[in-house]
Amino acid sequence: MHQCMSMNNLVRLTPLLLGLIFIASCADNTHVGNAIVQGTVTVDGTLAPRGQVTFYPEKQGPVATGPIHSDGSFSLRIGQGNMTRPDESKIYSGNYTAAVIVSEPADKSTSVAEGGPPLAGPRLSATKYTKPETSGLEFSVKPGRNVFAIELEGSKNDPPPDELYRPEESDHSINEPGIEEDHARMDDYESPDSEELQSITKTNQKDDEDTSMEDIEK
Repeated sequence: MHQCMSMNNLVRLTPLLLGLIFIASCADNTHVGNAIVQGTVTVDGTLAPRGQVTFYPEKQGPVATGPIHSDGSFSLRIGQGNMTRPDESKIYSGNYTAAVIVSEPADKSTSVAEGGPPLAGPRLSATKYTKPETSGLEFSVKPGRNVFAIELEGSKNDPPPDELYRPEESDHSINEPGIEEDHARMDDYESPDSEELQSITKTNQKDDEDTSMEDIEK
């Protein structure tokens, strides 16, 4: 009798146990991810000494980031990642667009606040890589381990500041149809010289005198 009750309880608990196992496995996949992304960053063929790599997912999802180490290597993580083994941190597979910034080693004599980390040195990578919209860096992350070599142009390839921040041309430019014709007519117009002005003035005065005499006679 006791054995039968135990079997019945086990049968009743089995679906519950299976459900808990399924939920736990889903939660693990949701928080851990299924891909490892590592690689190197170079600027004009030289390993980057310092910086940051950020992967933005094509679809909705968390952003993955990772610092660039002094040997040019990086590994991506979501949030804090794997605290005990950072190089084994996982992100999600899928298509990403990257933004990368590389700077010179920090000047240890400078810091934002006393006792704080030193300020970053001058930027070494071109400005276009700082935004995913302009970087042109697209990657397809597969499940498992992925290794990427990110090759960047240096900041010396940046356009001059006046071209980089040139405002968009207004739609109401002087080249609109009709305006050029008006300008052409203005250019063709010649103002009267002094003799012509004197002649016009005398004619107007005579007309005024004639009009006055007519009014008197009336």
